[in-house]
Amino acid sequence: MKASSPDIILLRRDARDLLNPKNSQELHTNLLESVYEPIMNAMLSSGSLSAQSIDRLVDSFVIGATGLSRTYAMNSHSPRETAHWWAKHFLHGATAA
Repeated sequence: MKASSPDIILLRRDARDLLNPKNSQELHTNLLESVYEPIMNAMLSSGSLSAQSIDRLVDSFVIGATGLSRTYAMNSHSPRETAHWWAKHFLHGATAA
Protein backbone atom coordinates (compact mmCIF):
# COMPACT_ATOMS: atom_id res chain seq x y z
CA MET A 1 0.00 0.00 0.00
CA LYS A 2 1.32 3.42 -0.92
CA ALA A 3 1.49 5.93 1.93
CA SER A 4 0.15 8.63 -0.39
CA SER A 5 -3.08 6.71 -1.01
CA PRO A 6 -3.94 4.45 1.92
CA ASP A 7 -6.66 1.87 1.47
CA ILE A 8 -9.31 2.80 4.03
CA ILE A 9 -11.11 -0.53 3.74
CA LEU A 10 -7.93 -2.40 4.65
CA LEU A 11 -7.12 0.02 7.45
CA ARG A 12 -10.56 -0.46 8.99
CA ARG A 13 -10.26 -4.22 8.74
CA ASP A 14 -6.77 -4.24 10.18
CA ALA A 15 -7.77 -1.94 13.04
CA ARG A 16 -10.34 -4.52 14.18
CA ASP A 17 -7.74 -7.31 14.07
CA LEU A 18 -4.96 -5.63 16.02
CA LEU A 19 -4.06 -7.58 19.15
CA ASN A 20 -3.40 -4.54 21.30
CA PRO A 21 -6.70 -2.70 21.97
CA LYS A 22 -4.79 0.56 22.46
CA ASN A 23 -3.32 0.32 18.95
CA SER A 24 -6.71 -0.55 17.52
CA GLN A 25 -8.31 2.45 19.21
CA GLU A 26 -5.52 4.74 18.02
CA LEU A 27 -5.96 3.65 14.41
CA HIS A 28 -9.74 4.10 14.61
CA THR A 29 -9.25 7.55 16.13
CA ASN A 30 -6.82 8.56 13.39
CA LEU A 31 -9.24 7.38 10.69
CA LEU A 32 -12.09 9.28 12.33
CA GLU A 33 -10.10 12.51 12.64
CA SER A 34 -8.42 12.45 9.24
CA VAL A 35 -11.12 10.94 7.02
CA TYR A 36 -14.57 10.81 8.55
CA GLU A 37 -14.81 14.09 10.47
CA PRO A 38 -13.79 16.34 7.53
CA ILE A 39 -16.34 14.64 5.27
CA MET A 40 -18.99 14.82 7.99
CA ASN A 41 -18.34 18.53 8.51
CA ALA A 42 -18.53 19.22 4.78
CA MET A 43 -21.82 17.37 4.46
CA LEU A 44 -23.36 19.05 7.49
CA SER A 45 -22.23 22.50 6.35
CA SER A 46 -24.41 22.16 3.23
CA GLY A 47 -27.41 22.44 5.55
CA SER A 48 -29.49 19.92 3.63
CA LEU A 49 -28.59 16.78 5.60
CA SER A 50 -29.76 15.80 9.06
CA ALA A 51 -27.27 15.11 11.84
CA GLN A 52 -29.14 11.91 12.78
CA SER A 53 -28.30 10.09 9.54
CA ILE A 54 -24.88 11.60 8.83
CA ASP A 55 -22.83 8.71 10.23
CA ARG A 56 -24.33 6.20 7.79
CA LEU A 57 -24.00 8.64 4.89
CA VAL A 58 -20.35 9.30 5.61
CA ASP A 59 -19.65 5.59 5.95
CA SER A 60 -21.41 4.91 2.64
CA PHE A 61 -19.54 7.75 0.97
CA VAL A 62 -16.12 6.53 2.15
CA ILE A 63 -16.78 2.88 1.24
CA GLY A 64 -18.13 3.89 -2.17
CA ALA A 65 -15.23 6.22 -2.89
CA THR A 66 -12.73 3.56 -1.87
CA GLY A 67 -14.49 0.99 -4.04
CA LEU A 68 -14.12 3.27 -7.04
CA SER A 69 -10.37 3.62 -6.56
CA ARG A 70 -8.02 2.06 -9.08
CA THR A 71 -7.32 -0.74 -6.62
CA TYR A 72 -10.86 -2.08 -6.93
CA ALA A 73 -12.43 -0.47 -10.00
CA MET A 74 -12.37 -1.95 -13.46
CA ASN A 75 -11.85 1.37 -15.23
CA SER A 76 -8.85 3.57 -15.82
CA HIS A 77 -10.23 6.99 -14.89
CA SER A 78 -7.93 9.30 -12.99
CA PRO A 79 -8.38 9.43 -9.20
CA ARG A 80 -9.25 13.14 -9.42
CA GLU A 81 -11.92 12.59 -12.08
CA THR A 82 -13.38 9.67 -10.13
CA ALA A 83 -13.44 11.68 -6.89
CA HIS A 84 -15.27 14.58 -8.53
CA TRP A 85 -17.79 12.26 -10.17
CA TRP A 86 -18.48 10.34 -6.95
CA ALA A 87 -18.85 13.43 -4.77
CA LYS A 88 -21.20 15.12 -7.24
CA HIS A 89 -23.45 12.09 -7.70
CA PHE A 90 -23.40 10.96 -4.09
CA LEU A 91 -24.30 14.36 -2.68
CA HIS A 92 -27.01 14.86 -5.28
CA GLY A 93 -28.59 11.56 -4.25
CA ALA A 94 -28.10 12.15 -0.53
CA THR A 95 -29.77 15.55 -0.58
CA ALA A 96 -32.66 14.23 -2.67
CA ALA A 97 -33.42 11.44 -0.20
